[in-house]
Amino acid sequence: ALSTDFEAGVAAADAVARQIVVNHGWDEEAYRGVRVTGSVASGGSVTASVTMRVPAIVVPLVGNVGGGFWRTWSHTEVVDSYREDG
Repeated sequence: ALSTDFEAGVAAADAVARQIVVNHGWDEEAYRGVRVTGSVASGGSVTASVTMRVPAIVVPLVGNVGGGFWRTWSHTEVVDSYREDG
């Protein structure tokens, strides 16, 4: 999600991540949310991390087997150096 306002960007990213969870039919209880760090200032970088509970094994026609574990995925993007604030 694109935003020049940090809080609005975090809220938009969380909404997109939640929709992905729903679209894939995953348990919403397994979603812990989005953590965003960094700066939206020109030339800065922003890192978004999503944490979810992942099943240990998925057996076709049976479903999730085993207790599973928590996994975090992160991605970092550099804010456009030529972007004008305001």
